[in-house]
Amino acid sequence: EAAIADFTRAIELDPKYANAYTDYIKSYTHSTLGHDEEQLAFYTKAIEIDPEDKWAYQSRGVVHSKMGNAEEAAQDFENSRRLENGEDPK
Repeated sequence: EAAIADFTRAIELDPKYANAYTDYIKSYTHSTLGHDEEQLAFYTKAIEIDPEDKWAYQSRGVVHSKMGNAEEAAQDFENSRRLENGEDPK
């Protein structure tokens, strides 16, 4: 819970800092606590800030997959792959 508070504060200080949304520790913390919906929101916000963040797409795809959202997961994985290859995401 302390890690969540720290990352929340970082986002409050700089809402355009995409790494605060995608940081591994925050993801791990939310995953461990079962906050899948909040993880999706953070990755979505990171993608809004930086639409070329292939790791945000990849991570959001993992969460979608975990939640059983196969179509959304496939689209995020495809967007991550496209960015990795220097292509535009859909």
